[in-house]
Amino acid sequence: MTQTWFEEFGFEEDPYHVREPIWFLEKRITWNRDDLDESDRKNLENFIEDITSQRAAALRIYGSSGAGKTWLLRYIEKQLKLKIENPIIFYYAIVGAKSEFSEFYLGLMDDGIKPQLQELLNAVTQKIGKDIADWKKYWEESDLAIALHHINSEDEHKDISKGWLTDEVPLGSLKIRTLKTLLIKASELFSTCVLFIDEIALVKRGFGRELGRILKDLLDGFPEKFGLVCTYTAETSDVLLDSYDEHFYRRFEYEVGLKSIKKDYLPTFLRLHHQCYRKEDAKIRGQLHPFTEEAVYKLADLMDPTRHLPAPILLSCGKLAREAFRAKRKIINEEFIDKNKGLIPPDSRVRP
Repeated sequence: MTQTWFEEFGFEEDPYHVREPIWFLEKRITWNRDDLDESDRKNLENFIEDITSQRAAALRIYGSSGAGKTWLLRYIEKQLKLKIENPIIFYYAIVGAKSEFSEFYLGLMDDGIKPQLQELLNAVTQKIGKDIADWKKYWEESDLAIALHHINSEDEHKDISKGWLTDEVPLGSLKIRTLKTLLIKASELFSTCVLFIDEIALVKRGFGRELGRILKDLLDGFPEKFGLVCTYTAETSDVLLDSYDEHFYRRFEYEVGLKSIKKDYLPTFLRLHHQCYRKEDAKIRGQLHPFTEEAVYKLADLMDPTRHLPAPILLSCGKLAREAFRAKRKIINEEFIDKNKGLIPPDSRVRP
């Protein structure tokens, strides 16, 4: 049976395919950024410690496109699941600039809350049973309790109730109260509740200030068992102030900036990344295979130092590995890199 190029190099699947980390298998996620500034690493450790200790905390993560922000969310998720029993984590990626809360709420409910909603409702059933009167008392909001009860019962009103939850909750304060109620109950029923918001800067400036106040108030309402993690694409932290006010910006106790990978750390980065994709029975000289260490340094020299980010590095490695397979090369050395430097994407090459 003919092997694929990545199998030939000892991998279970393509380790260089750049895709959304939210879909990665958990075993593909490992820590590989010891080159980050000590303050960033310490902030990350302290945030994880706060959440696993059932305290409330907020973390902002920034970096250029391809820096690994969503990957870091997955890493945090993995660490929380390893360190504490039964957390609940909601993930919402903002797509397209939002201009009002109803847009944000709809996306968050559809993409962030609903995928975990049945897990939340199962926990409610386990705590109070299935009687509608008990649900009304527990949720306090009668309309919300009835809608959630229909969804949990999977009766003929289930789909209408799901639509009500996202589309028909009246505008303004009730939407905010509904969101807060769901998160508060999640925090009470699980060991902790964490909300990931990916690309939070994708909002219109006027709405950003409003959303910042809403999220700050939400955070202030949790003395414990809640975490908020927000990412945004930027080279400096204060870019968030272009969309949000200083009160929201300063509400984050922790910050991590994902900058370019240091050149001398690149071989270690690739070894750790390769290890997550390697076949158990692979006959290789080391986890850097098929690259030599000199080849990795040569690749770094040919790339713009500001583009020494996970996505551009992996994309370039993938192109070079495929070409090596076509050329029947077992090892990718410095000479091969130099000969095929045209495979490096133009926007990642070193500037003349």
